[in-house]
Amino acid sequence: MTLPYNAATYPHYALTETNVSAAIARGVPADEIRAWCQLTLSPVFAGQTKPVNSRGYLAVKSRNAAWSPPAL
Repeated sequence: MTLPYNAATYPHYALTETNVSAAIARGVPADEIRAWCQLTLSPVFAGQTKPVNSRGYLAVKSRNAAWSPPAL
């Protein structure tokens, strides 16, 4: 799955990763991790939104048959 991210939005995803969750559980403040991600990823994204590939998938369950996922 490919999703668009930039240096400001990617840390929201990174904070859901298992190793980051474990660091937060050990007491590392989430704001500190978010700031480190933004600092180190700014040169990677260079002010742009870029496609980021993931081997994961998105599963959506809904009781509303008329619902459809938002366009990415």
